[in-house]
Amino acid sequence: MRVTTSISVLGVFLAASPTWAGTIVRHTGDLVSEDMARHTITLDEMEPWHGPGTKPSRHVFHITDGTKAELLTHATNGKADWPGGFTERSLQLSDLRPGEYVTVVVEQEGKQVAATRVEVVRPTSTAAVSQ
Repeated sequence: MRVTTSISVLGVFLAASPTWAGTIVRHTGDLVSEDMARHTITLDEMEPWHGPGTKPSRHVFHITDGTKAELLTHATNGKADWPGGFTERSLQLSDLRPGEYVTVVVEQEGKQVAATRVEVVRPTSTAAVSQ
């Protein structure tokens, strides 16, 4: 009886634990705008293809003081873990520019959603970055 009760309690705990933890979701697409005054960034993300009329979905993400931005560039001279890999460099959120290809990592806890990380790939490798 004691073993059955313990297994039942453990099963309930394991089933409920994902709802207690935050959910992490990644959105990838073209950066439309960044608005530091409103603490938001806007992204056009291509959703699943439903034929020729499929259009990107626009998402607005809240950014916080804890949101990190990283500039990803193709690694050269074998600096990546794998061929074709990327290296990361810290980037200021205010340095984001429309047209950049970004992945926004969003964490949701309950009804609150916030961008925790923004990974940026610039259209050209010669773009200037402030440090």
